[in-house]
Amino acid sequence: YASFKHHRYSTPGKIDVHVNKEDLEKWVALLTDKGTAISIDAVPSEKTGKENVHIHSDLTNDMLKESTIISG
Repeated sequence: YASFKHHRYSTPGKIDVHVNKEDLEKWVALLTDKGTAISIDAVPSEKTGKENVHIHSDLTNDMLKESTIISG
């Protein structure tokens, strides 16, 4: 109930993004928004948001081979 009361839904959405360590600041700037909570690696977000983005700075070439491209 507390989660619903605070977020307006029972489980907030979570998006995982894997990026190169040298591009981390660019992704934080790109994804920063009033309604978005951003967690970086093991550091949790300081605020709650409608969208929860967890940025991992551990992108490897093997991950790129298995990535999915969504165009729309």
